Amino acid sequence: MQSPWRTVLSLGDQKKFEYYTAIMIVGLIPIPCVFMVICYAKLYYTIKRRNTVLRQSSQTDLSVDQTHMLKMILCMVLVFISCWIPLMIYYIIQYTDYTIVSPQEDRIFHNSAKFLSYFNSVCNPTIYALLNPVFRNGFKDVLRSCFRLNRTR
Repeated sequence: MQSPWRTVLSLGDQKKFEYYTAIMIVGLIPIPCVFMVICYAKLYYTIKRRNTVLRQSSQTDLSVDQTHMLKMILCMVLVFISCWIPLMIYYIIQYTDYTIVSPQEDRIFHNSAKFLSYFNSVCNPTIYALLNPVFRNGFKDVLRSCFRLNRTR
Protein backbone atom coordinates (compact mmCIF):
# COMPACT_ATOMS: atom_id res chain seq x y z
CA MET A 1 0.00 0.00 0.00
CA GLN A 2 1.60 3.23 -1.15
CA SER A 3 1.36 6.38 0.91
CA PRO A 4 -0.91 9.03 -0.64
CA TRP A 5 1.78 11.60 0.12
CA ARG A 6 4.33 9.88 -2.07
CA THR A 7 2.06 9.83 -5.14
CA VAL A 8 1.75 13.63 -5.04
CA LEU A 9 5.51 14.15 -5.08
CA SER A 10 7.61 14.17 -8.24
CA LEU A 11 11.17 12.88 -8.36
CA GLY A 12 12.51 16.42 -7.87
CA ASP A 13 10.58 16.70 -4.63
CA GLN A 14 12.14 13.53 -3.12
CA LYS A 15 14.64 15.60 -1.10
CA LYS A 16 11.82 17.73 0.31
CA PHE A 17 9.89 14.57 1.18
CA GLU A 18 12.88 13.15 3.06
CA TYR A 19 13.37 16.49 4.84
CA TYR A 20 9.72 16.65 5.96
CA THR A 21 9.87 13.01 7.03
CA ALA A 22 12.89 13.75 9.23
CA ILE A 23 11.10 16.73 10.75
CA MET A 24 8.05 14.58 11.52
CA ILE A 25 10.13 11.81 13.10
CA VAL A 26 11.99 14.28 15.33
CA GLY A 27 8.97 16.49 16.00
CA LEU A 28 6.29 13.96 16.83
CA ILE A 29 8.06 11.88 19.47
CA PRO A 30 11.38 13.07 20.92
CA ILE A 31 10.73 16.82 21.18
CA PRO A 32 7.44 16.55 23.14
CA CYS A 33 8.94 13.81 25.35
CA VAL A 34 12.04 15.87 26.11
CA PHE A 35 9.85 18.90 26.82
CA MET A 36 7.74 16.89 29.29
CA VAL A 37 10.84 15.48 31.00
CA ILE A 38 12.33 18.99 31.37
CA CYS A 39 9.05 20.35 32.79
CA TYR A 40 8.70 17.52 35.29
CA ALA A 41 12.36 17.73 36.29
CA LYS A 42 11.84 21.42 37.03
CA LEU A 43 8.67 20.57 38.96
CA TYR A 44 10.56 17.90 40.90
CA TYR A 45 13.31 20.30 41.95
CA THR A 46 10.77 22.97 42.89
CA ILE A 47 8.88 20.52 45.10
CA LYS A 48 12.11 19.20 46.57
CA ARG A 49 13.14 22.76 47.49
CA ARG A 50 9.71 23.44 49.06
CA ASN A 51 9.86 20.15 50.96
CA THR A 52 13.15 21.21 52.51
CA VAL A 53 11.58 24.49 53.66
CA LEU A 54 8.45 22.72 54.91
CA ARG A 55 10.46 20.15 56.87
CA GLN A 56 12.39 22.94 58.55
CA SER A 57 9.10 24.58 59.54
CA SER A 58 7.68 21.19 60.66
CA GLN A 59 4.88 21.05 58.07
CA THR A 60 5.64 17.47 57.01
CA ASP A 61 2.05 16.61 56.02
CA LEU A 62 2.11 19.17 53.22
CA SER A 63 5.57 17.98 52.19
CA VAL A 64 4.36 14.37 51.89
CA ASP A 65 1.29 15.48 49.88
CA GLN A 66 3.44 17.35 47.38
CA THR A 67 5.79 14.40 46.93
CA HIS A 68 2.83 12.07 46.48
CA MET A 69 1.32 14.40 43.88
CA LEU A 70 4.62 14.50 41.98
CA LYS A 71 4.73 10.69 41.85
CA MET A 72 1.16 10.59 40.55
CA ILE A 73 1.90 13.13 37.81
CA LEU A 74 5.09 11.30 36.82
CA CYS A 75 3.17 8.03 36.60
CA MET A 76 0.50 9.68 34.42
CA VAL A 77 3.13 11.10 32.03
CA LEU A 78 4.87 7.74 31.68
CA VAL A 79 1.58 5.97 31.00
CA PHE A 80 0.58 8.68 28.51
CA ILE A 81 3.86 8.33 26.60
CA SER A 82 3.65 4.53 26.67
CA CYS A 83 0.10 4.53 25.34
CA TRP A 84 0.52 7.09 22.57
CA ILE A 85 4.00 6.35 21.14
CA PRO A 86 2.93 3.18 19.25
CA LEU A 87 0.26 5.13 17.35
CA MET A 88 2.69 7.95 16.55
CA ILE A 89 5.23 5.41 15.28
CA TYR A 90 2.54 3.78 13.16
CA TYR A 91 1.62 7.11 11.54
CA ILE A 92 5.26 7.93 10.88
CA ILE A 93 5.73 4.54 9.24
CA GLN A 94 2.61 5.10 7.13
CA TYR A 95 3.80 8.56 6.11
CA THR A 96 7.20 7.34 5.05
CA ASP A 97 5.67 4.39 3.17
CA TYR A 98 7.82 1.66 4.65
CA THR A 99 6.36 -1.71 3.74
CA ILE A 100 7.72 -3.81 6.56
CA VAL A 101 4.75 -6.05 7.22
CA SER A 102 1.83 -7.56 5.38
CA PRO A 103 -1.48 -5.66 5.14
CA GLN A 104 -3.04 -7.98 7.74
CA GLU A 105 -0.19 -7.40 10.21
CA ASP A 106 -0.39 -3.68 9.45
CA ARG A 107 -4.10 -3.66 10.31
CA ILE A 108 -3.48 -5.59 13.54
CA PHE A 109 -0.71 -3.18 14.60
CA HIS A 110 -2.84 -0.14 13.73
CA ASN A 111 -5.86 -1.42 15.66
CA SER A 112 -3.68 -2.38 18.63
CA ALA A 113 -1.99 1.03 18.67
CA LYS A 114 -5.37 2.79 18.44
CA PHE A 115 -6.75 0.64 21.24
CA LEU A 116 -3.74 1.46 23.40
CA SER A 117 -4.22 5.20 22.83
CA TYR A 118 -7.92 4.86 23.80
CA PHE A 119 -6.90 2.75 26.79
CA ASN A 120 -4.98 5.76 28.10
CA SER A 121 -8.35 7.31 28.97
CA VAL A 122 -9.06 4.34 31.23
CA CYS A 123 -5.65 4.58 32.84
CA ASN A 124 -6.02 8.17 34.07
CA PRO A 125 -8.89 7.61 36.54
CA THR A 126 -7.28 4.34 37.60
CA ILE A 127 -4.03 6.12 38.41
CA TYR A 128 -5.95 8.77 40.33
CA ALA A 129 -7.85 6.10 42.24
CA LEU A 130 -4.67 4.20 43.13
CA LEU A 131 -2.45 7.13 44.04
CA ASN A 132 -4.73 9.87 45.36
CA PRO A 133 -6.49 9.06 48.67
CA VAL A 134 -9.10 11.82 48.26
CA PHE A 135 -10.03 10.64 44.76
CA ARG A 136 -9.96 7.01 45.92
CA ASN A 137 -12.45 7.71 48.73
CA GLY A 138 -14.74 9.59 46.34
CA PHE A 139 -14.48 6.75 43.84
CA LYS A 140 -15.40 4.21 46.54
CA ASP A 141 -18.41 6.32 47.56
CA VAL A 142 -19.65 6.44 43.96
CA LEU A 143 -19.24 2.68 43.56
CA ARG A 144 -21.03 2.00 46.85
CA SER A 145 -23.95 4.21 45.84
CA CYS A 146 -24.16 2.46 42.45
CA PHE A 147 -24.29 -0.96 44.06
CA ARG A 148 -26.90 0.20 46.58
CA LEU A 149 -29.10 1.44 43.73
CA ASN A 150 -28.87 -1.92 41.99
CA ARG A 151 -29.87 -3.84 45.14
CA THR A 152 -32.99 -1.74 45.74
CA ARG A 153 -34.39 -2.38 42.27
